[in-house]
Amino acid sequence: MGRMTDASIRKLLLEGRPLAIADGEGLTFTISNNLTASWIVRYRYAGRPREITLGRWPQIGLKEARLETSRVRLDIAAGKDPAYEKKVRKERKRGNFTIAELFEEYVEHRGPELSPVTVKNTRSLFEKDVLPRIGSRLARDLTPQEVVGLIRTVKERSHSVARRIWESLSTVMSYACASSVIDENPFRNLKPSAVLGKKPSVRKRLQLTPIELMSLCAELNEVGLVNRVAILILLATCVRKSELLEARWEEFDLRTGIWTVPAARRGNKARREYTIPLAPIVVGWVRELEPFRNESGYLLPRQARNWRSSAKHMSRTTLNVVIKRLGGPMRDFCPHDLRSTARSYLRTLGCRDDVIERSLNHSLGGLTEIYQAGDLIEERREALGLWAELLGDAHLGRMLESRALPPFIQKRWKEEFNAGDSQPETTTPTVDLSDLFGRTAQSASFAASNG
Repeated sequence: MGRMTDASIRKLLLEGRPLAIADGEGLTFTISNNLTASWIVRYRYAGRPREITLGRWPQIGLKEARLETSRVRLDIAAGKDPAYEKKVRKERKRGNFTIAELFEEYVEHRGPELSPVTVKNTRSLFEKDVLPRIGSRLARDLTPQEVVGLIRTVKERSHSVARRIWESLSTVMSYACASSVIDENPFRNLKPSAVLGKKPSVRKRLQLTPIELMSLCAELNEVGLVNRVAILILLATCVRKSELLEARWEEFDLRTGIWTVPAARRGNKARREYTIPLAPIVVGWVRELEPFRNESGYLLPRQARNWRSSAKHMSRTTLNVVIKRLGGPMRDFCPHDLRSTARSYLRTLGCRDDVIERSLNHSLGGLTEIYQAGDLIEERREALGLWAELLGDAHLGRMLESRALPPFIQKRWKEEFNAGDSQPETTTPTVDLSDLFGRTAQSASFAASNG
């Protein structure tokens, strides 16, 4: 024994290809197709070839692997079959799995089939609400009553989180039943409707009207440069808040006006990499953030230390708080309402529905998704360019004269404003438009961005 060295192992790993290299005495170093490195001992028992996996590298190093191989050889000499003995020990242990151990086995076996975001979110759910309450319980002893108690306790805080825990825990217990870890699934005779009750009504998404949009632009001059630019980029690119908060500088090609959002980004529900064309004015807004660039690499780095969070990007609550503190004649809204607002205005600007859906990174659905599989990059560039131009004009107090607006929309809005109906179809406080236009024109940086 002793053909391999730590240096030769590292060299093999750098090659990045599947292989199997013998070290002697049956010990073999393997690299699988997915580039997982493991130690295997190959031997013969009762005349038949057998093998036993010792573990993965680097958790088990070369020295430890050789020591374990010596122990395996001693068992073989004593007439034992090490692979069979390991299987018996594993089955005996699996019968005594706790919920925590069961969850780890589920992630190990099913994780490769799931997206990294799904695994991360499921683990977060378990670590916060499931494992602290029932993690130490033996999986075979978990009762329907305990499941109901857990779900209803979480439901008091959040119905949606309780439903997600129901779905995740029931999947894990189904896996346990199929894997013979438990004999009976405690979810078998339970129905989510009986435990969770009726789903609470979902708040309807809000679309800011023209007067609200101009009011928002006026108030943004008072919230600080980083917050102002973040909200405008949210509006102009139609992304979800998490997609922007976790954006990194290397994702932006400001020369060509492209932002590439990775598939694993939190908030990217399509789970696919997609590109966002950036209008020149949006590129200008991104460049305004360059003085705040630091070693974290985030477009929106954390400006203040917070012991509660280890994240190096802007807090997930910052923009919510900023929006909550805005004045002006606006209804209460949240960052996600900016996305529905963008969708509404893209339709007002005459953009095609498929271009709008692709701009929001939505699937087109059914046969349309199959036969129109392109990302419509040029069409989206034109649509988002019009929308960005309208936003820029809104920020300068001249939205009613914007060239981005179709003439009939421009005429209708002017008639409504002149008639004093600043909010058709919804009710908001009245506002002095002359004051509003004056305040929206105060931002010199946006005047510069508009040329």
